[in-house]
Amino acid sequence: MKMSSTAIRGIRGVVKRNEFLSALNKVQSGISKKGSVIQSTSFVFTKGEIVTFDGDVCYRTSNPIKDVISGAVNAEKLLEILSRMQEEDLTVETNESHLILHGHGRKAGVVFDKKILLPVDNIENPDQWVDFPGGFLEGIEIVRQCAGNDEIKLATTFVHIHPNWLEAGDSSQICRWKIETGFQKPHCIRHTSVKSLAKLEISQFSETDNWIHFKNDDMIISCRCYLQKYP
Repeated sequence: MKMSSTAIRGIRGVVKRNEFLSALNKVQSGISKKGSVIQSTSFVFTKGEIVTFDGDVCYRTSNPIKDVISGAVNAEKLLEILSRMQEEDLTVETNESHLILHGHGRKAGVVFDKKILLPVDNIENPDQWVDFPGGFLEGIEIVRQCAGNDEIKLATTFVHIHPNWLEAGDSSQICRWKIETGFQKPHCIRHTSVKSLAKLEISQFSETDNWIHFKNDDMIISCRCYLQKYP
């Protein structure tokens, strides 16, 4: 979207394009394609973090332009602009209605919502972090590929994290990976919520009442737990 030269200037800052794009890519897996949760198709920028949340999984990482932007921006449109603007340094500006990126002799923008409405307040804060045992990420990556996508058979969409094993299955197959996971009780979470754990080199987890939280050095992933007993 090309910006009018009459756009009102607001807060400005400079960011390294690769640093900005890297932060967005880290949380992109939390973007919803269906938009079933308000602002779930957006990158939500706070003063400290970039947050995405599709209702089942929430991604958080540091916001490299925290002094410039606080609000929600359509994820697809922002990534499209960044794919076209290849400059090493980009000037980022916000006004009352747009996030604007300035390159060399050009600029482009995307509609910007200053109100943060993403419903993340019910996500419990992790308390005590525990290191993963060896083999956990390998195991969860293998078993999740046996889960299904049939929403009518909800249990088949889960990965079951048990203190003594990991497992998942659909109507025709099931896989169990025997391992002392370090978890205090069993949890059922969507297999789509853990699809990026291995490539992000997640190293620790934390259990709260209704969420499991995973983290590495610069991001946190919170996955909703379902109350169904795994069959």
